[in-house]
Amino acid sequence: MEKQYEPELGQAVFGQPSQEFAVSELLEAALGHIREELNRVLWNRLQQDCRSPFDNSSARFETEGLSIHAYDWGDDDQPWNLKCGDIEISWYKYIGRGMSVNRAMTPDDIDRFLEKAISIVRACDSPSFGDEADAVNFTYQ
Repeated sequence: MEKQYEPELGQAVFGQPSQEFAVSELLEAALGHIREELNRVLWNRLQQDCRSPFDNSSARFETEGLSIHAYDWGDDDQPWNLKCGDIEISWYKYIGRGMSVNRAMTPDDIDRFLEKAISIVRACDSPSFGDEADAVNFTYQ
């Protein structure tokens, strides 16, 4: 049975809304892999180090099928930090802290999620991807 998520005090009082289930170590490792692959792809596309949307940076990465938003310090609720298909993952300030997911995930679910997210990120690095302005939205706010 998946562990219900219980936010730390600061997150409960001052943070954005969380999801229902705690993120497992396996899912956290998968997120780390997605983060590293995104950093590699952004370097290839932009030829510079970029602030990661996995950090407390206000960066955002959006493309069809995958959205990653850094923690939002604003007053408006942020329903998630990462969305891929029906998976929504939230964290408190930066990846690895106060992490929760909207549904229970088996190791097979995590494998499918990782495969999908990595394939989306890698497609952004493909020469056939082109320079379509709205295909990848990477911003700092």
